[in-house]
Formats: sequence, structure tokens, C-alpha cells
Amino acid sequence: MNTLIKFYDSEILYNIVSVHCMTPARCVYLYDPAQDDTEQLHHIRHSLTKRFPAMDITLRPISYHKPDTIVEALSLLYAKYPDMVLDCTGGNSHGGLVCASHFCHSTRIPHFSIDYPSGRMLDLGFASALLPSFHLPTLYLEDFIEAAGASISGHIHMDVPEEDYDQILPFFHKTVEKPEQWQQFCWYLQSLKPETNKGKPSRTKFYGPRSSLTGNGRLLSLNVEFLQLARSLGFIQTYSLTAKTIEITYASPFYHQCLTSQGVWLEMYVHILAKRSGLFAAHRMSVIIDWDGPENDFACAVNEIDALLISCATPVFISCKSSVPSTAALNEIELYAKRFGGSFSKTVMITTCDAQKEAPTILKRAQEMKITLIDRHDLQERRFLKHLQKLADRT
Repeated sequence: MNTLIKFYDSEILYNIVSVHCMTPARCVYLYDPAQDDTEQLHHIRHSLTKRFPAMDITLRPISYHKPDTIVEALSLLYAKYPDMVLDCTGGNSHGGLVCASHFCHSTRIPHFSIDYPSGRMLDLGFASALLPSFHLPTLYLEDFIEAAGASISGHIHMDVPEEDYDQILPFFHKTVEKPEQWQQFCWYLQSLKPETNKGKPSRTKFYGPRSSLTGNGRLLSLNVEFLQLARSLGFIQTYSLTAKTIEITYASPFYHQCLTSQGVWLEMYVHILAKRSGLFAAHRMSVIIDWDGPENDFACAVNEIDALLISCATPVFISCKSSVPSTAALNEIELYAKRFGGSFSKTVMITTCDAQKEAPTILKRAQEMKITLIDRHDLQERRFLKHLQKLADRT
């Protein structure tokens, strides 16, 4: 296809799905400067230009309240690009779409719309030749994030070593089985000091007393069960215990970071099972999103999303909590999903707590907000996989 014409829509997916599917040589967006978000439109053009550098993307102003401007714009475009087709998916003006449809019928211009939930293209007139080759495109997380005017500027945690997946999973399940002991073990490891070599602190060798008091009077003591498990799974290379002290050598700086971060194991669990399921085209954990400016501009505001998945063209925004989630946490992940993914995105809160017993109010609030809440009872792998299958479904 050479020329695609479409109306701008406030829904991100409606603006980009046909462009990604058909990859035309050129795309012309019709928009009303008096009513549409022109800044958003420029973000969309930037995103598409980055993905398709050779594509010519033009913004053509019209007035929804003046049908003659729509007819004039379409007439000029048709004279210049007689091979053009019109995408009627979305559009912020019903009247504008009706006017454009009448024009297409009178000139026999192919026009269509896309029904995303069913994954079908609907022939609105003269577009039957397009139907056999139509399929929903696989979009990337950047396609949504950048079209919304933001960028993915990195991630907080290091990449999870794929060869260690089978060791990470049993350790995670132990943290869910014994959350208080895991919390105490994590806090204890945080209190150990790094060995130094020529004044430079080690990233893998740490030492300290077997128990100590923090400044606020909290007693920190070693949990030998978790220590031995971490050693047997290869996260700790060696350790040496005396009656009063301990010396630990971690297998890598990555595992020092993991064993001193209480919540990262839940994020890794979600990432591993999502990747292994084969249901998602993309899966990221601990994603840093820059809301306000271009990449590498550190003066801009950034936020972290614990996990991001995408199935076909459905982004899934996930918040992971190793404690009882708050209403503020629900509001935050919902905001990210709407801001960066649009109304077709899915929102998930995953917690290691027992939501029914510990957070019934939060459970009810999540249901009201149409946020999928997964608690400790659903973290067994077979049950969690069923949740992933539902999230990968477009409906």
C-alpha cells in the first residue's frame, strides 16, 4: 500500500494499529487543531518515524464543524494520491467520519475500520481486496510509550540470567512460604559491610556480626535456612561462620543486589513465567519511563513500572508488591496504563500477601477499578499461568 489516510483519535492504539499493519509509503493524519491534542499527534509522528524512517507522515488540519474542509482535504489528497485508502477506525468526530465515508462512496475509494477485540478488518466500502492480507501487527512497548510522549530510558535491576531461571523459581517460592523469615534475612544481609581492597569496596565479599541492633533498636540476626538455600542454589559462592561473625562471597554483584532487595524476586518470577509461557511478544521488568523529555535527559521526571508485557497489540502493566498493596499503588498503576497504553491496556497488581484476609478493601477496590489482583494463592506456577493466558487474550 502506498497511501493511508486516517483521522486522529485520542486512543493511542487507533492511531497506530493500521499504520503498523499496512506500513504504507505515506500516511496522512486529518485532525482539527481546535479540538485535537496536537502535541499528542506530534508524539505519534515521532514514534512512527523512529520505527519506519522511510515512511512519509503528514499532518493535515481540517475543521470537524466545516464539512467542506474535510471534502476539500480528501479531494486534494485523492487528486495527488489516487491509490489512497481511508482508515475509519476511531476518529474524534462522528460527523467527520460520516462526511468522509460519503466522499469515499462517491469516489469509490477503499475505506475500512479495524475491530481490535475480534482482530478483524471491516470493509466499509471497496476494501475487500485488503481483507485477505490483514492481520493485527505485533507492537513493541516502545510503540505505545513513545506515541504517548515518553521513552523507556532503562531498567533498575540487571538482566536476569536465563541459565539461572530454574534456581530462581524455588528460592522465590521459599520467600512466599516464609515471608517474615525472608524479610529478616534480607534486612540482615543489608547490614553487612563490604570488604575493601586498596580502599575500594568489594561488590561480592561482605562481612559482619551474626546479630546486631539497628539504630531504632531492631534486632538483625542471620537466618541459616535461607543462607544455606542461597548457597545450594548458587547465589552465594561461599560463606564462613563463627560463633559471632560471618563472611559471605556472592556468586556475582547481581545476586548481592537480589538477596538484599526484598521485592525483586516477585518481579523476576513474573518475568520468567511470562517469558517461558511464550504468550507475549515482549516482557520487561523494572522499566524506567521518562515522562517529560527525550532519552538521556536526566532533568526529566522518571517512574518505574515493575513489569511490562505485550501480547499482539495489548500492553499489560504490572505492579508487584511484597507487602499489602495500598489504594495509592492501585491508582498509580492504573494511571500508567491509561497514560501510556490507552483503554485497551490491561492493569495488574501482584502481591505476596493473602488479599482476602489481609487486604479485603484493596481487593474490592481493585475489582471496582477492573484491575486484576493476583495474591499469594495464585502464585503457584500452574495457577499463575492461567492468569497469564487471560492477560494475553485481547478480550
